[in-house]
Amino acid sequence: MADFLSDQKLRDKLAEIIQEAKDILIIITPSVRLVAPTRQLLDNTLKEHPNVRLYFVFSRTADLSQPGLSAEDADYLKSLPNLCLVYDPKLNARYYANEKGGLITSLTLDHCNKELPMTEYGVYMPKSLLPNSDTEAFDRTSELIKAGEALFVKRPVFPRHRGIVLPALGAREDKTPLASKIFYDCTKEFYAGTKYTPKSVSDFPYELTSPEDGHNGREASALQKTESRRPKNYEFGYCIRTGVRIPFDLQMPYCPEAYAEWKKYERPDWKERYCHYSGQLSNGLTSLRHPVLPEYESRAAEKQKVLHPEE
Repeated sequence: MADFLSDQKLRDKLAEIIQEAKDILIIITPSVRLVAPTRQLLDNTLKEHPNVRLYFVFSRTADLSQPGLSAEDADYLKSLPNLCLVYDPKLNARYYANEKGGLITSLTLDHCNKELPMTEYGVYMPKSLLPNSDTEAFDRTSELIKAGEALFVKRPVFPRHRGIVLPALGAREDKTPLASKIFYDCTKEFYAGTKYTPKSVSDFPYELTSPEDGHNGREASALQKTESRRPKNYEFGYCIRTGVRIPFDLQMPYCPEAYAEWKKYERPDWKERYCHYSGQLSNGLTSLRHPVLPEYESRAAEKQKVLHPEE
């Protein structure tokens, strides 16, 4: 159920969204100043938990004269380990979300740690396994992120051999990255007002896997390896409804909780949110009948044969 928030409760909820992010943090704001308390709040979460994916989207100041994020604040964000910085000149909304839910509000990020100078409202919508208002907001936001101009993309590099997640038992895999790789950076050109090549966050790998456990002194070559270097018997998949890691199986692309919800209706073409192979947001292109995005179908079929040869 959605919660209407104002004053201290609204500020607390925004801080909570940042502090409790474990997988993803989305910040959508036309303009903002990243004051010291706000940076400390982000540091406490994102530098201590480098696996959290931060998507930060901004536009311009109210008078449209300047970018809504200063070059200095952009440099700070670029120091974080897992960032997609996106520019959307038409953006005029504020939305803050993690994997638990999202907040649509007038509140700016720099006011979450101090008394509000003006009256601010917001509506928080917790995540649900079933489609709800936050599902629509999250999906619309993912479309906005993909359509915007990616100015900076940094992804983590994980060890190849990581434990399997078993959602039913509450087990978690090792999500400690070895390093981060900067795939794209046109912030210098953007702030200088010179020409740059527009990119989308979807042009870059979701994450990288090192060919061996440990750094072994060969970081440069390890960082150049993409998802195609994963071993064919790589056992992970992603729940197509919740995005959590589960054993890979095209016949069962749900975690137990999501499958229990699916069983209530048993619709094989019900639009889901994630790709079972890559974990990427699918924007409704996946379902039980088609659990992977089209670009991964051949690789997913090959992996299925290796992991489940009896089928």
